[in-house]
Amino acid sequence: MSQIGCSFGKHVICVNSKIENIKLLEKYIETSADKSIVEVIGFGNLLELPLKTSSVTLMRAQIQRNLPEAVLKTLTFLLDNENNPEKSMIENALEACTYVCWKYTDLIKSDKGSNELIDYCTNTVSMFKEILPKLIDWSVLLEEILLAESFLIIARYINLFGHILKLVKLDKEVLNVSSRPASVEPVKSNVEKLKQNSFEIYTFDHRIGALFPEGQFSDPVAVVRAISAVGVSVVEPPVESTDKVNYCQQLCKSWEKLFSLLSSSHVLLEVYARQFANVLSCFNSNNSLSTLALKGIDVRIFNLCKKIFSVPVADLHLAAHLLFSLSTTNMLKTLKDLRYWALQKKNVRYTLNLIRTSLFVLIHTSQELALIKQVASWFDSTQWQKRLFKLGINLGNNQLKRDTVFDLCAEFAKMLLPSSILKEYCDGTTGVDTSCILLNYGIELCKFSSCLSGTSNPERFALCIETAKQSLEHIKSDEKSLLILNQTIRDICPYNYEALEILINKIKEIISSLESVDDADRINDSFILFKFLKSYKRQGSISAVEIRWYKHFVNPKYYETSLLTKSGPIETFDDTCGSVLDQTYANDNGGQDNQQKEINLLNEANLPSSSQKRLPFHIFTLDDKEPVEKWQMPFIYNEITIFNVQLWICLLESTKCFLQHSRTSLLIAAINSHIKELVKYNRELEEINVKQIEMLIYECHNRLSILKGLSSRFQRIPLGQTKIDLISMCCNILEKWTENAKELEISKKEVEQFDQNHHMLCQSLAVLKTEFLLEKNELLDSETKALAQKPDELISNLLCSSKLDWADHLCSEKYFHVIEQVSIIHSIEKENIFNELIDRWILSGSYDPLYGGGGIAQIVTPDLEATVDFMNTGSSGQLSNNEDPVDAEALPMLFDDMQITRVVALLRRIDNPKQKIVEISKKLKLEASNLPGGYLTKIRIASCILRFVDEDQMQELFNMSTSQFYRELVVVLNQRLSAIGHIEIPFNISQDSFD
Repeated sequence: MSQIGCSFGKHVICVNSKIENIKLLEKYIETSADKSIVEVIGFGNLLELPLKTSSVTLMRAQIQRNLPEAVLKTLTFLLDNENNPEKSMIENALEACTYVCWKYTDLIKSDKGSNELIDYCTNTVSMFKEILPKLIDWSVLLEEILLAESFLIIARYINLFGHILKLVKLDKEVLNVSSRPASVEPVKSNVEKLKQNSFEIYTFDHRIGALFPEGQFSDPVAVVRAISAVGVSVVEPPVESTDKVNYCQQLCKSWEKLFSLLSSSHVLLEVYARQFANVLSCFNSNNSLSTLALKGIDVRIFNLCKKIFSVPVADLHLAAHLLFSLSTTNMLKTLKDLRYWALQKKNVRYTLNLIRTSLFVLIHTSQELALIKQVASWFDSTQWQKRLFKLGINLGNNQLKRDTVFDLCAEFAKMLLPSSILKEYCDGTTGVDTSCILLNYGIELCKFSSCLSGTSNPERFALCIETAKQSLEHIKSDEKSLLILNQTIRDICPYNYEALEILINKIKEIISSLESVDDADRINDSFILFKFLKSYKRQGSISAVEIRWYKHFVNPKYYETSLLTKSGPIETFDDTCGSVLDQTYANDNGGQDNQQKEINLLNEANLPSSSQKRLPFHIFTLDDKEPVEKWQMPFIYNEITIFNVQLWICLLESTKCFLQHSRTSLLIAAINSHIKELVKYNRELEEINVKQIEMLIYECHNRLSILKGLSSRFQRIPLGQTKIDLISMCCNILEKWTENAKELEISKKEVEQFDQNHHMLCQSLAVLKTEFLLEKNELLDSETKALAQKPDELISNLLCSSKLDWADHLCSEKYFHVIEQVSIIHSIEKENIFNELIDRWILSGSYDPLYGGGGIAQIVTPDLEATVDFMNTGSSGQLSNNEDPVDAEALPMLFDDMQITRVVALLRRIDNPKQKIVEISKKLKLEASNLPGGYLTKIRIASCILRFVDEDQMQELFNMSTSQFYRELVVVLNQRLSAIGHIEIPFNISQDSFD
């Protein structure tokens, strides 16, 4: 050690100049290649050499020894320990960096393994990244712009190189983890590192967004060799100017190879590499190479922008940077292509990302204000489109613009867009009439609500109605809005009361704010009509008239060509009082066919479900004569009843333009409709209905005409209790009008007319009751019907009818019941008729009402030889040719003879039969020759007395016993036999018993 120190001291003492000291340092370095930087710097300090001189000397020696990695280490040490930058030092650093970049080319032919090669590149790139920022800062500080540019070019190259190495390393680690057996768990730190690196951000700012590579390098080593091969192009070429052209061409080919390797899976790196290569001297050495680096870059930037705009967190700065790298022409072309792509994708997020980037780029590069305003307008509409999309409203290819918002109201209505959002858009958009748009939107909502009415989603229908109401709150109260709303009412579903209510209330509100309106009466009528219909519940069923009208309302052209127009009217009209005649009265043969047509029509109907409970609004607003008579009148007449007709009359009195019908027509139609239903289903008129009809007719104004019209129609009703009740009701009403004439202020002339009609109706009523009574008892025929107006003759006819079986108690009781009712109906005394018939039947010896004739019995001439004509001998008493003469001498069974039975039956039904018995018994005292019927009459009288009176009555009336009466009757019989035989035989019988 002492010898070394002495020798070292001798050398130091011998140093006389800096150049010689540097040579000594160089010799010191050459003596051993293993000397560290610290040793070299320490030896330089002994030689009194500054740090930068020693470092530069060491770097040059390392360059000579071909140690690029050692050169970067020495330069790193120098920059870390030197704080006073000098131009010479920066130039030496540039020389060292240039050397290392040259040496990257040697890696192409290097026999190093892939891992060794990648590690070498990683180390050198890391050292470059450490020293280049400081060298750039020093160059700028010394205002050495050319040096700064040189270092910047190297830095961009190193940045590209570093990205490639990171991707290569990432691919390698992913491959190692994926190939690891499942049973082997990877190191936790490696897994976390992979997770972190898998979301590597390739932008200028890590907080802006992310763009992921599309895949792995197919040959990572080839990519590393390719990027290494172009390292020499970022520094001054190590060739003479004569060979520079060929050299630049070779470098351009190396770059193209790198572009090709990057384009397959790392387009962003390819674009970055092309942009960087375009500024290098090798591509700018001549015109043929100047456009080679950027060839097709616009297509690649277009594809990159599509990817950037498609990711959830878009890196718009990166997209703008890429577009800025293009020429103005190519940039505008690329933006147009991106716009077409965004519209095709129909994705609002894509479109917004493009618009934001486009605005940023155009504002900084383009002077076309019109284009910028157009893109800004597009941005506003797309922003709204995005907002609508969040609300579930997808407009597709449609754009929300100032010119299209009116037409899009129908689409908004289907999506139930809140009116507040649409108003906000209109208020914030120049040139848009908010009132007009909201009016149109409210109308579209009202129309769309008709499609939702009756669905299984009432909440959606209610929301639609509420949205329409809110939308119409912001419209202007002017005549234009009034006209549009009026027209809209005509197009709304007639059963959609909710939408109609909104429109009608708004119209009413507008009218109240205006001074004068032309159609004020019609609008007020609409308001009154709707209030009535809203509180009214449908009474009748859906008729064929309503179906035809609805089909005509929905599609008039279809109706004109439809078979529905050929089925004929359901009802006919009476011009006299405007009421609907009941066709069931006619009972024509075509009734079943018409009914079947109506059934088929109902089956074809497709009316809204709300029509089951509601009446169509629009049918009541018809005012032309033809549609009123064709649709409105039949519809109303089908709906009104005796219980709701007063409501309809009040409605008629409240309207000035609509429903110009007479009260009389409605009253008659309501009553006829009720009667029609009763007759159709063969039901009787209930007491409550009778009172209701009486009340309606009693309170009407045109009294007599209504009553005449109704009574004439009642006469056409089939015979039955309903018909009788109705005519009776008419009589009662006439009586009430007459009784309350003063209270009702009825004139005397009208009262006289009432009396006349009352008399006629009472007569008609009595006939109807009589016919109905006969019909119920199966006694009505042409003969009895003809006598219904002649009760006396009718009673006689019934008692003399051949159908009356006097031997049948039930049969005779039925007849007497009918006779009793007939006498009550016509208010006649049947007593006189019975007495007259008793007298006739007692005296009639030949007239037999049991077997023929009818009407009034005839008195025959007295015949002493007359007998009971139970053998049909005729008026002469002679036997008929067909009878056995022996039978003429036989006595009839007087007690059971039908002629005797009917006389006794009448006697039992008169008020004072005993007096009548006494009266007819007096005829027994008459001579047979003076008594019509002779002995026959006496025998008949005696038989009637015996059948009618008992023992006590016999004693009371005739002061004799029954046996005594029989003895006297025997005398009469003997006298008859003597007269028949023309002989005189003395009999021991009292001669003064009946005399």
